[in-house]
Order: sequence, then structure tokens, then C-alpha cells
Amino acid sequence: MNRYRSYQFDTIGFSDRDIVSRLHCVYMNEQRSQYSRPVGEDGDNVMRSMNEHHRDLTEWGLSKLCDELPLSILDVGCGGGGGLRVAHQLWPGASLTGLDISQDALAFCRREHKDLVEKGLELVEGSATDLPFDDMSFDLVMSFESFFFWDDIGSGIGEMARVTRQGGSVLICSEAYPHPDFKERNEENARLHGFTLHSPEDLIAMAPHGSIPRTYLIEERNWMTVILRKL
Repeated sequence: MNRYRSYQFDTIGFSDRDIVSRLHCVYMNEQRSQYSRPVGEDGDNVMRSMNEHHRDLTEWGLSKLCDELPLSILDVGCGGGGGLRVAHQLWPGASLTGLDISQDALAFCRREHKDLVEKGLELVEGSATDLPFDDMSFDLVMSFESFFFWDDIGSGIGEMARVTRQGGSVLICSEAYPHPDFKERNEENARLHGFTLHSPEDLIAMAPHGSIPRTYLIEERNWMTVILRKL
């Protein structure tokens, strides 16, 4: 299979250096979009890699809710479905719903997690900032490595809280937050993938009133989990 890309644009009047620079910009924009909205074979490869790479982070984040027994779970920005898989292993009796803005991501989930689909997993196309669900629909609303791609993070957190039942939890988990020991790495990743990092305090400040926040960090790995218990 041909894995090379062909790009077409007018090169008249451009130096070789300018042409290379334009090609680099086109390529980097394409790579950024694969993380925020995966498409095609490259998108499948990204999601497969993210499922594997983020598994430890996901298990760690959800372990902070081991004393809860959610009956209904929503994963916002579910991507390749890794979070849904871990949630099913922790709470096999819970109903699962995954939401993503990418149709290709949802198609990937249907293929990769066919057994969960057969058990009732629902996969829904939609935006984190305008969730297509009624108020108080889920016991647990979670998101892994997704929030920094949302158009409006505050609106996304507000939507997650809106569809969470009273007594339920919103969970946001990330393998990066602003920290001096990881400044160079984080800034480079943010540049490459086109996002802005936020601290746990930033996320809590964006949350609507009526929730009790908890924050967990593994500083040596630059991991964070923010949990909002809805009152």
C-alpha cells in the first residue's frame, strides 16, 4: 500500500526553501488534526497507539473512583475507545456511551470493540461543547487526553456537569499539565499538536458551581486527574 502523500499547490515565485516550508506546514497541520479529529488509516494508527499509550493513565485515573458503582458511563472524546474498555473492566454491569466528533473514530471503536457494542455500547457523534444528551443522564462522565482540543474548555466542562446525575462524578484525566520539570517537553508537544495545557486549578475554576473538586497528581510523570463530585 502506498503510504506517501502527494500535495499540490502553485510553486511559481517560491524558492525551494519556501516550498519546503509550505510542505512542512501542510504536513504538521495534517498531523495535528489526526489527534483532534482522526481520519482514515493514519487516524486508525493514531487511535491504536493512543489506546496503548494511555492505558496506564486511564487505569490510574479511574482507580480514584474505585469506591463508586456507576450504572451509566459517558466517555467524552472517546477516540479509540481505550477509556471505555477500561471502564467496562472496572464496572462490567454499567451501560457505556462513547461520544466523539470524528466519524472515523466511532467507526474504529465499532471495529475494535465489537464485543462491547454487542453488549450495548452506544457510540454517538457530537461535540463536547454541545452534548446531545438530557440533563442528569449519566452517573460518570469522563474524558481522557481530550479537553485541550475542545473549542471552549469551560463550555465542555459545563456540559459534562450538566449531563451528570446528582451524586455522580465528572472525571478529566491528562498526562500533561504545566510543570517546570516538563516545560520543554510540554511546550514542544503543545506546538506540534496545536493545544494549550491547563493546570488542575484552571479546570476547577472553569467548573460550574455545585460540585466538590478533588485533584490527584503523579508529579514525576506529569499526570493529573481532576474529579468533580456533583452535589
